[in-house]
Amino acid sequence: THPSLMPTVVIFDTTLSRGLPDWVRFGTALRGVEHAIGAVCHPKATEDIRSRALRGLALVNKGLKGMVEDPDSEEAQVNCYLGGWMAIRALNTGCYPSIAHFIQNQYSARFHVHQGSCSGILSARILHYHREESSLHQKSIAQVLGTEKGGGAEQSLPSAPKLVSDLVATLPEVAKDHNDANVNEEMLRDFAEYMYNQSGERMNKLCPKPFSNAGDVFEMLALPIGNF
Repeated sequence: THPSLMPTVVIFDTTLSRGLPDWVRFGTALRGVEHAIGAVCHPKATEDIRSRALRGLALVNKGLKGMVEDPDSEEAQVNCYLGGWMAIRALNTGCYPSIAHFIQNQYSARFHVHQGSCSGILSARILHYHREESSLHQKSIAQVLGTEKGGGAEQSLPSAPKLVSDLVATLPEVAKDHNDANVNEEMLRDFAEYMYNQSGERMNKLCPKPFSNAGDVFEMLALPIGNF
């Protein structure tokens, strides 16, 4: 895109989202969380990219919690918008797509699920899959998401996947598990086979932990929520 086509000013009117169903409002804001954590854990991310993504994550996290308390809060909606913008800008700076972004786009297309709900179903599971290989970066994510829980010492914070899962659990009308999207185990196995056979090489370039076979993909996608 030519630089002259880039906007220099954005006017964001929170009243435009009034009346939208919760699955759209909260699901769309949740994508900001996905973009941020994807950028932070991306193998090609620089420290500058991670720093910007974490700042965006902090704003979206604050905004989502504010919207849960008051769905019409203008301040909360602005936080989600600004944080989401910072997160996608970080992801697009040499890191697009992240492993979760790539898988969720395919899940959305295959099963006709809103991408916000794809994030609700899959984000924590994918984070958990590469938790050891990206442990340092996941600690940074946990510090951002766990600040409002009163976490002081680093060791007292829950894991990043647990904090993402806990946040998703508070969002109205956003799918939390595969059955919420009418996706059963057989469908999930077929999807895992398709993803590995068609895109295994690409996924291994995007993920901090490579996939050895379709079984690895399925185990990641099918991980029970309570295992975080």
